[in-house]
Amino acid sequence: MEGKPRYLGPLPTQPEYGDGQPQMSPRMLEAWNSVVTKGYLMHNPEQSHPDLFVTTGAGGFDKVFQARGYPQRQSDANASA
Repeated sequence: MEGKPRYLGPLPTQPEYGDGQPQMSPRMLEAWNSVVTKGYLMHNPEQSHPDLFVTTGAGGFDKVFQARGYPQRQSDANASA
């Protein structure tokens, strides 16, 4: 996490959390692993890159996305048809 590009813009020039970055990075990785392990996120099967994820229905994210006007996922639309 320290200074590694994550495809979200230019490479950072300094740690986002300053001197606390060494303590923050493991906690962020733990949190990310937790949402993947609990089934809230999964690897995107349509992409070959291992760092691309999509949300699953397990976490209730679909209801939030629908409330915000995002389109329904194609797999969900097919299941409800």
